[in-house]
Order: sequence, then structure tokens, then C-alpha cells
Amino acid sequence: MLALVFSIDDIESLIGPANFAFVVKDAYHPALDVNLKFQLTQDFPKFPCTITPNFNFHKANVNALCNALSSIDWSVVSRGSSVDVALDLFYNQLYNTFECHVPRYVSARDSSRFPIWFTHEIKRNRYGLHTKLKEILN
Repeated sequence: MLALVFSIDDIESLIGPANFAFVVKDAYHPALDVNLKFQLTQDFPKFPCTITPNFNFHKANVNALCNALSSIDWSVVSRGSSVDVALDLFYNQLYNTFECHVPRYVSARDSSRFPIWFTHEIKRNRYGLHTKLKEILN
């Protein structure tokens, strides 16, 4: 059995054959049990999650929004020196109006404790494997 585990000098490590495996054991590629003992010197932040509230147009004050949009001086957009500047000016006007008249909400997907790339299948399998692990250990 050949296994390479790279670590820092401060970390105590124990490597040996695993007592159980999630897949069928292979004579040439056995499951390993790796135990690392180390001390944290600092608190690490949780997984970075950026939650940006979305506009909830269903609860918008439509009359006030229409009045605000019709009262905007759109000639400012045409004074842009390039198409990119004009587009930025247009979106600035539009989003400033939305901020005033459209409430925001955070969707359940954004407030999840899982990273965005976790699909329902990954979450389902994660819980299944956790249950299987608990059965094996007990």
C-alpha cells in the first residue's frame, strides 16, 4: 500500500487502512483512514456567500413607478460620449427609480446554507451518505 499525505510540521497525522468504505474495496486501491490533529491559530470565516436582494415587482407601487419613469429626463442618456456611457446612464436612472418604488426580497435559494453550485442531487446524496455513515458507526 502506497499513500502520500503532505502536511506541515505542526500537524500530527495517522494513516492506516479504513475500517469501512463507501464503495466496494479494491485490493490495489484500499480505502484509507487519515486522522489529522492540529490547533487552529485563528478563526476562519464561513463560506463566503453574497446575498443580493432581488426586486419584487409583484409588490411594486405601479402607479408611482410609471409616474416616476415618465418624469425622468431621458435626454441625459443621449448626451453620453459613447454607447457604453449612455447605457450606464440609462441603467443608473432605471435602477434608481426601481430602488424608490419596488421593494426587494431575498429568495430562499439565496439564503440557503449551501453554496450556489450545490444541486438538489448533491444535497440529497449528502444526507444519504451521512445517514449511512451513522449506521456504520453505530
